[in-house]
Amino acid sequence: MKNSAEELAARIDAKAAKSTEVATQAPPQVLAGRVVTEHVDPNALRALKREDVATAYAEAKVLGREWLETEGRATEARKVMAAKLVQLRELFTYKGEVDYGGQSSEYQALAKLLYQDIGADASAQRAILHHVEDRKRAVIPPAQWARYGVEPLTRGERAGLEKRAAAALTTVAETAKATAGQARKGKATGHQLVTLMTRIDAGMAVFSTASLRVMSKAERRKFAEQAREARDRADALLRELGDLED
Repeated sequence: MKNSAEELAARIDAKAAKSTEVATQAPPQVLAGRVVTEHVDPNALRALKREDVATAYAEAKVLGREWLETEGRATEARKVMAAKLVQLRELFTYKGEVDYGGQSSEYQALAKLLYQDIGADASAQRAILHHVEDRKRAVIPPAQWARYGVEPLTRGERAGLEKRAAAALTTVAETAKATAGQARKGKATGHQLVTLMTRIDAGMAVFSTASLRVMSKAERRKFAEQAREARDRADALLRELGDLED
């Protein structure tokens, strides 16, 4: 039976706490295991001389092994592992900034060593990367996202927005063209106009608060201007409809 997310998170937290306790009582044996007889990057060895790095690395090994042993590589385990990787990145700098991008030679050497140590293959490594990006989005202030290459939307949000936007644009364009053609022939009906308004509303619904984050400041200003113009036209239509009911 698969563990529930709550049970899994509790077990991982308990192991991490135990690892932290051991690490504070004695120097962490971070190189114990499968990689001790292999060449270790000097950048990793140098970084591991720092107590904070060595402790975080020891905790990451515990979490990483738990993650890979979890049935189905549960999402919760990957999230916890991703948070630990981001914590490691925060311990280093790259070009004078916190190394959230994981580009410093020390972090890259440590990450490679860690993946070797826990036995994470390329597939497992790819499985965790988008959780690392999600964690960066959570810990880095939005004003600094562009500096660190953080996407405003998650991978799922981007895929959903692309699908909904494409469908809405196609539907609105096709409905508007058909309605305009009928109007030119004097055959446009009230039903067609109602359908067009419904399609336009569906198109506007695509732009959620989350999706607006992908816009630049200039694009947001332009979008706001267009949205206000659309609102004014809608208000005028509503007033006209009200007059027709009187």
